[in-house]
Amino acid sequence: DVDVRFREQSAGEKVDDDLRNAIWKGHYLGGGIVDILMHVPHDREFARRNELVVITGPYYEEQLILARDTRKTGDTPSLAVYRFEKVGVELDSLPDFYLSGYQGGMLSHNVVHYRTVNEAVKALLAGEIAAVFASRGQVESGLDADQSHIVIDSVYGPGLHKPKWDLGVAVSHKSRQLGYAVADILTELVETGEVETLFQKYGLTYVRPAYLSQ
Repeated sequence: DVDVRFREQSAGEKVDDDLRNAIWKGHYLGGGIVDILMHVPHDREFARRNELVVITGPYYEEQLILARDTRKTGDTPSLAVYRFEKVGVELDSLPDFYLSGYQGGMLSHNVVHYRTVNEAVKALLAGEIAAVFASRGQVESGLDADQSHIVIDSVYGPGLHKPKWDLGVAVSHKSRQLGYAVADILTELVETGEVETLFQKYGLTYVRPAYLSQ
């Protein structure tokens, strides 16, 4: 008998800002705080520097990927091809910062900025760019199964220290019992396969969180 109300949280410059705005203080423009924030990195060092929140309940592993049009890039997954072809990124995101500074900025002239990943994916499908660099879930949500000329590659390179990470939920340090209850529910949903089923329903690749695979 508990109603749920969803609120989309606009991203700050750092995820730490998101925790402050959503969980323990609220945004200076108002709007209040929430009880549970989803899509939060489940990372020990990140949790340590945010003592006013509890991060728990990892439910899937996110990954940075490169979705590319093989008609433009050929078979090579190398980033060097984007010296000559355009690659789309979400403005002010990790992929944006990484590609703009890659190898001294050698690719920066071909990095195309979009307000959202969805806009970048639309540009990829329209043939306006050769690739999109973003998180797997965001990219796959805009693709169709019959687009065989679009392939997805994992991305590894110098300076890219965390190409994949577990995602969980955050609650206030004053709401630890809520966090523990939610974590138990999420773990059960992962173990029973319900989370994976939801991902498959929307055409997304599900990867079990590394934390629960240990």
